Amino acid sequence: MVLKIIKFPCISDSSTRSSDGSTSGTLGKTGKGKGRKWSNLLGSGGKHKQATLPKQGEPIRVPLPATISKEALCQLLEKKLLDYPRSALFFEFEKIPKQKNNCDLTTASLCENTPRNRFNDVVPYEETRVRLSPSKENKFGYINASHITATVGTQQRFYIAAQSPLTSTIRDFWQMIWECEVYLVVSLPAPGEEIAPYLPTPDRILHAGKFEVMCQFSQATGHCATSKLRIQDVDSKSFRGIWHLHYTEWGHQGCPNSVPHFLGFLEEVSSVRQHIMTEIPGGHNKNPPALVHCSSGVGPTAVTILSDLLLFTIDHNQELDIPRVVYLLRQQRMLMIQNISQYSFVHRLLIYYLKNSRLI
Repeated sequence: MVLKIIKFPCISDSSTRSSDGSTSGTLGKTGKGKGRKWSNLLGSGGKHKQATLPKQGEPIRVPLPATISKEALCQLLEKKLLDYPRSALFFEFEKIPKQKNNCDLTTASLCENTPRNRFNDVVPYEETRVRLSPSKENKFGYINASHITATVGTQQRFYIAAQSPLTSTIRDFWQMIWECEVYLVVSLPAPGEEIAPYLPTPDRILHAGKFEVMCQFSQATGHCATSKLRIQDVDSKSFRGIWHLHYTEWGHQGCPNSVPHFLGFLEEVSSVRQHIMTEIPGGHNKNPPALVHCSSGVGPTAVTILSDLLLFTIDHNQELDIPRVVYLLRQQRMLMIQNISQYSFVHRLLIYYLKNSRLI
């Protein structure tokens, strides 16, 4: 699997603290792998762009080949988990560099922007940070969010990994959604986490700078709340729909409480993403990024993005190289996958998926 760094053409009240205070390669030709069993929302795929990837300093790994049987793949993943946590899995995880060498953090480190960071040690790289149109209130167009892109076979996936908005950055958050043509927002709050009120209520419009956001409908189903929002640019009067999915079952160490429930949530995310492609008007990007956010933008956010990519890899019969994918995610945003518990959870998710899908 090849994940590639890309520069995106996105239109250009809390005290800062350490995140330690919280829970702290081509894969060959694409096969005709069986897809996951999604929900009833269906859609079509989009076009894919080209990108480039620097390979220096990359750890050497032996990927699990695309030709391996699903039974054998499942057994190999289970073997990695033996004697956890002091297992081969632990040492594999510890060898993955936590961030890019000589990373440029210029804009994120400016004194004007540090109040926009929830944690002073989790900030975006200069080359992959989301760049907002500068304004009087935000002259550098800064927000703590990073573009993430991945290529699986011939298909490309786009994400934005972001910290959840602070009360002081709600306007910036909605500006990012508008300017980066986001149609899907995935919210992953930790247990007991206080979330800035960035969403409208069913009976009240949210005003965020020059944007107005209203809730068209909202439905909760156990571990997931799904909402359809409408954002409007007050100046141009143009508007569009936004899907918002909120997962509520995160446990300790930034891991979901239930593998089956989280897999079901990922399937719902994929279903909504496919449905969105049918709603996008002509002339607009048919493969928009999914915005995924949590407290730091590197814990539950990374678990979700990594899981989505690896399931997509299995579905398309591509080589599975989990440590390399983590490495390449960290080349685009530092510290993605914060701890061995999250790394282990992703392995358990893949094992469960292989055992309970029609792939075996």
